[in-house]
Amino acid sequence: MKDNYIGKKIREYRKKANLTIEEFAEILNLSTTHIGNIERGVKIPTLHTFIKIINTLNISSDIILADYLNSKNEIKLKEIYYELESLTESEKDRVISLFYDIIENSKKYSNK
Repeated sequence: MKDNYIGKKIREYRKKANLTIEEFAEILNLSTTHIGNIERGVKIPTLHTFIKIINTLNISSDIILADYLNSKNEIKLKEIYYELESLTESEKDRVISLFYDIIENSKKYSNK
């Protein structure tokens, strides 16, 4: 396992949830020191703590574990979905439109 990958992903999604480490620790009923150790890769969370973390962040475990799983592309698509969910409707429309433009251009260039 990469030393700090899980911790970095947890920190990334904690910040996306607009939670300070203090707020996150309080919700999880853990110390800020313990959360900091997890986010820095000093400690790996127990299964019980990991489940509390992903439930609090409202994400699936495969998002955090993506680099260790065989279905990376499917997981990356889920990550994109989570990112889209955080956008306004007009932002989603722009991103989706750009996505289709990229796909179309990719097809054009792959056929040459």
